[in-house]
Amino acid sequence: MDKIFYRRHLPHITPSGVDYFVTFHLAGSLPVPVLRELGRKYHQPLKTMDLEFRASGIRPPDDAEQRSRLRKLYFAGYDDALHAQKTLRWLNDDRVAQIVQNIILSLEKEQHYDLWCYTIMPNHIHILFQHPSASAEGDAFELRKTMQLLKGRSAVLSNRLLGRHGSFWQDESFDHVVRGNEFERIVFYILNNPVKAGLVQNWNEWRWSYIHPKIREVLSL
Repeated sequence: MDKIFYRRHLPHITPSGVDYFVTFHLAGSLPVPVLRELGRKYHQPLKTMDLEFRASGIRPPDDAEQRSRLRKLYFAGYDDALHAQKTLRWLNDDRVAQIVQNIILSLEKEQHYDLWCYTIMPNHIHILFQHPSASAEGDAFELRKTMQLLKGRSAVLSNRLLGRHGSFWQDESFDHVVRGNEFERIVFYILNNPVKAGLVQNWNEWRWSYIHPKIREVLSL
């Protein structure tokens, strides 16, 4: 059974043994007014729906459909806003992107997850992975631990390289549990993000993307 909880502004659903599509961005790369407006339009309705359920104990028939629609709308606005932001782009520095890529790959070697796909954008990252767990609570813990390791290690090294102090990554991440029929679409979304942002003409021209060889073979990429 899925366990739903709120962390900061976003609803997080953490079942066991699933694929996660996670997006996280540089600290300060999205203006606070933009985040507030996205939250007002899409996440406040989700919180209201949960409050109504707790009060009545009854979810309307279209509850799941509404939740999915609101999360997709939020993510579309969130990603578009990141593409539009042109000033804070530390990941444009190949040295910083290499640090982040090395951390992503090292966490797979340490068996924190099975890595399916990722792309490192100038101010944010999309990554798709799985780490099996015995329970929903266990998987929630593993997801938090994975993101703490990924963000923490890369932040320390990147800040050191750039000669700066303070937050490197935004605390919040957008994590989405991948349903069976979404996997292929999300892989294509991740790989084509640099194309969508106008950085390259074809996904395989982007240096900072990766897809697992077996998945690439299955999808004939």
